[in-house]
Amino acid sequence: MNFPLHINFRIFALAPQCLITDSTGAELCYVKQRLFKLRDKVEVFSNSTRQKLLCTIAADRFIDFNANFHFTTPEGLIIGSMKRQGMKSLWRARYEVRNDGNTSSPVAFVIEEENPFIKVLDAVLGDIPFLGLFTGYFFNPRYLVKRGEAVVLRLTKRRALFQHIFTIDQLAPLSPDEESRLLPSLTMFVFHERMRG
Repeated sequence: MNFPLHINFRIFALAPQCLITDSTGAELCYVKQRLFKLRDKVEVFSNSTRQKLLCTIAADRFIDFNANFHFTTPEGLIIGSMKRQGMKSLWRARYEVRNDGNTSSPVAFVIEEENPFIKVLDAVLGDIPFLGLFTGYFFNPRYLVKRGEAVVLRLTKRRALFQHIFTIDQLAPLSPDEESRLLPSLTMFVFHERMRG
């Protein structure tokens, strides 16, 4: 992948959906969330034509703080999973990425909020009439992807008034296998955290 990557959500869409492109503008994938599902389910396609399904990301339970999300190929092979750290994520968003669907497997990566005070300011000022419309322009959270203690990627929400735009910057080398596991993880993460900032 050619970093930085860009995630752009469609503004006028009934179901949440986004396009992920690389630094050259080439489409890496198009992601669409299923509406009216009791369990979160997201489909990842190879491009915006949505003709080739790459994988699905689905929760293992109904809406819950501790849901585990499995990444499954069209053939039914689980290629990874991600779990939100429930109550801990209320203060600082934190998700654990694993190489398979087993929650007892070792954690391969951790995605966490870099500065939780941004979320607090956004929540407090976002409730003020009129001013709340502009918090997305001034409060832009950043998230770190860590392999152990090493930071490998940084996800940043960009300034935008009525859009959700994110950039993923590479800070350390990743193998193609790690990239293929982190892209669905960050996609699901962004679908959950996009309303912050």
